[in-house]
Amino acid sequence: MIYSLCGTLIHAEPTFVVIECSGVGYKCLTTLNTQRLLPKIGERCTIYTHMLVRDDAIELCGFAGQEELNCFKLLMSISGVGARLALALLSELRPEQIAIAVSSGDSKTLTRANGVGKKLAERIILELKDKLKLISTTSASTSSDFVPTPQVTQGNIQKAVGALAVLGYTSDDVLPFMAGIDPETDVYFDPLCLVIKGMQDKQMDVLDAIRQMTEMGLKTTGGLSNVSNGCPKHIRPILDSNWLAMAMANGFSSAIVNPLDELLMQTMKSCDIIRNASLYADSYLEVQELGFEYK
Repeated sequence: MIYSLCGTLIHAEPTFVVIECSGVGYKCLTTLNTQRLLPKIGERCTIYTHMLVRDDAIELCGFAGQEELNCFKLLMSISGVGARLALALLSELRPEQIAIAVSSGDSKTLTRANGVGKKLAERIILELKDKLKLISTTSASTSSDFVPTPQVTQGNIQKAVGALAVLGYTSDDVLPFMAGIDPETDVYFDPLCLVIKGMQDKQMDVLDAIRQMTEMGLKTTGGLSNVSNGCPKHIRPILDSNWLAMAMANGFSSAIVNPLDELLMQTMKSCDIIRNASLYADSYLEVQELGFEYK
């Protein structure tokens, strides 16, 4: 059994990479998420492997981290999910995203992977529900098993602790701070609004986190000025307002904003109307001789 490979990355294609170790090139089927974490061609890397043995072939699957490898094994244990589908799921979703989708019963998210239909997604959720405690997405984990998800009380507290467990927190870390708190009204989760300049490739991940938290019944908030920090001054209001519109479309509950930013305030009011969160647009938009007056 080959546990891991440490060598030089000599070739990469969308579905596999080749790692050269002591003059031998090992072809490893990989996920897109793993490939994003690998170095450039010609540089050294380490990947964790799983061997697939079939009647007609022996193949290696390679993963940048043990958490993704463990999630792959867990998916492989589900009836109807083979190696190709498991790789497709982990190419589309990270392990923590799969954990959240399963815990919240979000079959739609799972169907984003090629080859995963509604029925299969529902089966994955059904079979992984009881195994969710085995899922750990902390990159520091070196165990071949997943770290248990804490068992807590029912309601939104359970959802809140479950969401934090995905980030590596335990119930002992979280529950002391929950005493006397009403999760319905007092708890807001910050998905970490990241700076566009230098972290452009992470923006859709933040928006997806907002959507998943919303679907779990959690409220969200964040500092909007982080989004455009470091960008030219005349561009910042445009970036902030457009990012906010996309975040609100994904269920963003609230934001820390500058109330004197007229464009931002107009964006918020417009989004509330489009989402039907504010009754009757007539009270907001009044047609004037020279255009619209925002109220």
